[in-house]
Amino acid sequence: MEIKARYFDDWDWCKARCCPIAYQDEDGKEYCVFHAPEGKKGLSQDEFNGIVYEEIDRAMDEGVPCDLSGTVFDGDISFERYNEDKPLPPINFEEARFGGNVDFRGVVFSGDAHFDGVLFCGEALFSGAEFQGKAYFFDTAFRERVDFSTVTFAKELYFSWGSFQKGAVFTGAVFESKTIFKRPAFEEKRPDQ
Repeated sequence: MEIKARYFDDWDWCKARCCPIAYQDEDGKEYCVFHAPEGKKGLSQDEFNGIVYEEIDRAMDEGVPCDLSGTVFDGDISFERYNEDKPLPPINFEEARFGGNVDFRGVVFSGDAHFDGVLFCGEALFSGAEFQGKAYFFDTAFRERVDFSTVTFAKELYFSWGSFQKGAVFTGAVFESKTIFKRPAFEEKRPDQ
């Protein structure tokens, strides 16, 4: 299955935030630091991750959902700092692309979490996370291992038309409300199969 990342679209949230332009392509189209292609941000990985955390913290301070839709994450990133003491606000990662490993272990999602159309190229670790709002994973692709062990889904969980290319672990996960798995593709079989 071919996975296409659609991250060269226009995103209104970054225009409204006046995000700095990081890259201009050969056609003259400009991309902010969040939406610039991999390797074209002009920042180190730590600097970029710091800007992501600042955007999340700004949304928390203002009491509004955080919109990171379409963001291109070049390398590894950890969201472990957003735990029970400092939970993530409602957050939108729709159409984002995680180029490296992403760590959501122990993260508390205080509101709805949107992962629709997200491409996870590296490992995605959600073990011990708590989704207090609805969790949406429509057309989400996981190229490497994904771990949802001991995750708590307090409200609705939707997995539709996604793909798990290296399998998924849900051992000990708690589903407290409606859970829908509609046509997910599990492409790697367990060793005992």
